[in-house]
Amino acid sequence: MYRVSTSNISLEGKSTPGVQHVSYSRAKITDRSKPAGQQTSYTDWAAAKNSEGQAVTNCPQYEVTKNGNNANATGATIETVDGKQYVPASETINPDK
Repeated sequence: MYRVSTSNISLEGKSTPGVQHVSYSRAKITDRSKPAGQQTSYTDWAAAKNSEGQAVTNCPQYEVTKNGNNANATGATIETVDGKQYVPASETINPDK
């Protein structure tokens, strides 16, 4: 089984949004030696891993700096770090919700 949480960040002046994904998967196990109704079980949800082998459980900050103009956001607060503006990283995403 596979579950993906997606964050779309629409930027004024760009025709396509910035898209970020957090992916989780789990295995379905069927044991036909058990009685009907008890044959199927699942492993825990596991987050996909990045190239360093670390679990990815949130969308990272996303830069929205635009030619010296101040960015505005709906549903998030823009953060400024070292003169650049970002949509902040998401909180840890729970795969069971």
